[in-house]
Amino acid sequence: MKWLQHSNKLGLPVPKFYTSNRHIISQELIDGIDLVKLSKIPNPIETMEKILDFIENAWQKGRFVHGDLSEYNVIMTHDAEPIIIDFPQSISRDAKGAVELLERDINNILTYFERKHGLNLDFHDVLSTVKGNIQ
Repeated sequence: MKWLQHSNKLGLPVPKFYTSNRHIISQELIDGIDLVKLSKIPNPIETMEKILDFIENAWQKGRFVHGDLSEYNVIMTHDAEPIIIDFPQSISRDAKGAVELLERDINNILTYFERKHGLNLDFHDVLSTVKGNIQ
């Protein structure tokens, strides 16, 4: 919930956070379809880039990693905008294991778009871009 709130403040493509109480959160309902359920998306390159931008902005500006990002945690709106959901496994980029989670998130997204849409980006190039000057 902390990282969802933080993502809202940064303007990242996530549901709007309203409130929380213990283990329950109230957030915006996203009118869309899970990315995994779509057989075709209008512009897979643009969609992949937007998801990778989320990963990069979360890491560099938000100082966190989603930790469980894959085609199962992206909702495509009817305007073909990807919205990132499901933040319970998110951790600070300074936490132990954060780089491994970052690598897994990137690999999950690249693997999905290669398998489903034939897009092939070099993992190490993407990782370098996402991390920027931050190691």
